[in-house]
Amino acid sequence: MTISFFTNCPAPYRIKQIRALSEHLDEEIEIYYTETIGDDRKWQVEDKDHHYLNPTIYLRGYGNLCLDVVDIVKGSRFLIIGGYESPTYLWLSILCRFFKKPYFLLYDGIAPSRVSSVNLGFKSPPKKMIVSHAAGCWVNGSIASSIFETLGGKNVYNQVLVSDLSSEDASALFKTEMSRIILGKRSVIYSGRLISRKNVSELIEAIKQLGDGWILIVAGHGELETQLKLNANEQVVFLGHVEQPELVWLYDNVNVLALVADDEPWGLVVYEALSRNCPVLVGPDIGCAEDLVVDGKNGVKISDSSVESITVGLSSIFELNNDEVDKTNNSILDKWNQDNSMREFLAMMESAGV
Repeated sequence: MTISFFTNCPAPYRIKQIRALSEHLDEEIEIYYTETIGDDRKWQVEDKDHHYLNPTIYLRGYGNLCLDVVDIVKGSRFLIIGGYESPTYLWLSILCRFFKKPYFLLYDGIAPSRVSSVNLGFKSPPKKMIVSHAAGCWVNGSIASSIFETLGGKNVYNQVLVSDLSSEDASALFKTEMSRIILGKRSVIYSGRLISRKNVSELIEAIKQLGDGWILIVAGHGELETQLKLNANEQVVFLGHVEQPELVWLYDNVNVLALVADDEPWGLVVYEALSRNCPVLVGPDIGCAEDLVVDGKNGVKISDSSVESITVGLSSIFELNNDEVDKTNNSILDKWNQDNSMREFLAMMESAGV
């Protein structure tokens, strides 16, 4: 029997994580997707060995319901389910109970603004049912851990999500061009989708107000791309999709990563930046901030995502002590690494008796 993992769509960091888990367990893990990659994500993934489920029906506001998974559940030793909100995940949890198959929940994180509402509303009973019947919960960070315990989760362990950044070198042309752009400037990078809740427009306005000595590098695509370009000036450089070697070079050479989004469940780019000792500016609604960012040590936390707060926060980054940034990041990375992630999963399995 194999292990079956269900998630919404392909993502490079997730594929690497599941492959690492497969090697660690020395068992095959089949990956199944309920959705396809959205147009605003330009991820390049090798998914020839993965399986896209055929949706039976699309439920607006919830996603695809894929009913044709009975044989997969029956043929699996156990399941890993990537959340509790998809109708397919609810169906899978029901099938697991019927066929007496254990399942573990995997969850990346929860934005601070969502904490008060997770346990309320008509969505709450299905969530509680999925969580409470799981053999274990492999969740990311302290906020998600407390929420899953509130929802009745057993054997809650830290996923310790990491991003295995590429060790390849960026192209010489990219390095030459970007070195020219950031030379003599205070440089900021935003990496992610260009959608409303990311507050990239406020970040652009802050850079404009800070003056000619600042430059913002924007890596990513999204529905607001055209409008953001219209509102930007020569201080803002749009790169579109950036491959990992180039992204690593940017983390190594710019002054700060900025993530000032609303309702950000985790924010993996924060980990990526800190792993390269790039300080970060984070807004108040970033899921990872409580676990990865120590205000005034390896980054700056701002109380709101207004243009004024962003400008003050960006300026404050340059008051950080470089040695303190390194020391703080090393302390965090001692815990936040793939070895600990695998150990947490094994401990969860042992606690669940699987």
